[in-house]
Amino acid sequence: MGYTFAFGDIEKIYRYWVGIGPDGRTRRTRLDSRGLGRVVATGTASRIARQLFFRDLEEMYRYLQSL
Repeated sequence: MGYTFAFGDIEKIYRYWVGIGPDGRTRRTRLDSRGLGRVVATGTASRIARQLFFRDLEEMYRYLQSL
C-alpha cells in the first residue's frame, strides 16, 4: 500500500514527535517546507521516517493517524 504525506502532515508529526534513537540521543530531521498542502516525494518521506526511527512509512502513517 502506498502512503502519501503532505508537508503539513510531516510538520504535524514534528510537533508531537519525541524520538529517542538506539544510542539514547534525541533524533531530529530537517524539512524544507514548500507549502503545507504540497506532497512530499516518497523517497524524502522514507528518509524522514528512517531519521525519526520509524520502521517504515506505514508506521509513520499510523502515528500521524493517531495524533
